[in-house]
Amino acid sequence: EQLARMREIYEIHHDEHHGQFADDLNIHPEPGHEISKDHVPVMQVEGKRARVRVPFTIERHHWVELIYVRDQYRRIFTGIRFLHEEAAVFTFNIPETVTHMTLYAVCHLHGVWRSHTFERKRGAGEDGMDIW
Repeated sequence: EQLARMREIYEIHHDEHHGQFADDLNIHPEPGHEISKDHVPVMQVEGKRARVRVPFTIERHHWVELIYVRDQYRRIFTGIRFLHEEAAVFTFNIPETVTHMTLYAVCHLHGVWRSHTFERKRGAGEDGMDIW
């Protein structure tokens, strides 16, 4: 099921952007633009689970189509497609092999938005857990 979901995300994004992925696209508007604070995906981590969300209000004519996550090799290792007017929140287990994560969100009006890259620091938390 996970592999089928990744294939669907790849095909949707690949087709919609004429064979290019977010790393190959100009992501507009540039970071720091007024609407970037509402479109760049954010992440919270608890233990081995991550929660990603896009912090803008979903409206009838404005929503997030897709969230996906790339690892240190730029491979998409997880993601989800959203239905129209569905809240853009996604929770997943972080694979042990992942050391870096970059989050992507696709807004149907404003295109692709990328977070900074999060780096895993193994055992660096006060409780000995990994931090990001």
